[in-house]
Amino acid sequence: LKDVKENLTKPTKKKNKGKNDGKNDEKKNDSKKKKKCKIGRLKRQAAGQKHSRDCDSDEDDDDDDNNKNRAKCGKPSINTKNDKIKDRSLDNCKAKSIGSKCKYECEYLYESAYKHGVTCQKDTKNAKRAFWKPTPKCEPESCPAGDYPMIVMKTERTNAYVVLFDKKRKLPVWSLSVLDGTNRIMNPLGKRTTGYTHHPCKELKNFQAPQSAYTGSGYDHGHLTPSEILSYSRDASFASNLRINLAPQNDMTNQISWRMIEAHIRCHNNKYPPSLV
Repeated sequence: LKDVKENLTKPTKKKNKGKNDGKNDEKKNDSKKKKKCKIGRLKRQAAGQKHSRDCDSDEDDDDDDNNKNRAKCGKPSINTKNDKIKDRSLDNCKAKSIGSKCKYECEYLYESAYKHGVTCQKDTKNAKRAFWKPTPKCEPESCPAGDYPMIVMKTERTNAYVVLFDKKRKLPVWSLSVLDGTNRIMNPLGKRTTGYTHHPCKELKNFQAPQSAYTGSGYDHGHLTPSEILSYSRDASFASNLRINLAPQNDMTNQISWRMIEAHIRCHNNKYPPSLV
């Protein structure tokens, strides 16, 4: 009886909400969100719409009222021509939530200026606004250093060619290309481009022959790697007309003898692929 009396007279301890109780509340909330997400997914499927997000992820559901009112980043408004960004790739950056990445693409021979990418960030002055930081930007790819850099011209399918370039003379020493089944394919997009241009990398700035070096000289722009074998893509065709692949050549030699040699190489490759050119 004494023990019973002591137990009855003991003050009752108030139940304190500790960390475990807080975790339980979070689990309940997560469970509700997942349930709501799955219901939203079923509605989208019934309506023939896509639902790409996994309901088991930590993101809020798209149908959540709070999520609808959140600030989102729109398509970046920039000069794609000057910034060397593919305009269509910026469509992937429309209506992105805070924390998302803008996965834009750069033009050939250019790369993103930022290693960690571009992120959608909230405007600290206006909660209803968001912006991309930093602003999407592309810069020229780098070239090897030294007086005789060996430059690899890469394309989506294969390497277009490799060239050893003499920076002091502003001329290519030699070039090498593999002629195989890849570059036997004639692509309408790989139609030979008009005009010649400099390789944009900083290491070759002021080390490539200008147009004035050919004007009135009586010499043609001679291709070391033939442009005809680089017609399998737009980028490869563009690479053939870079000044790192050009050298002065007698006009008769270029237009007759050299042209016949290039045609013979293509004919030989059709019978005995692959060939080193």
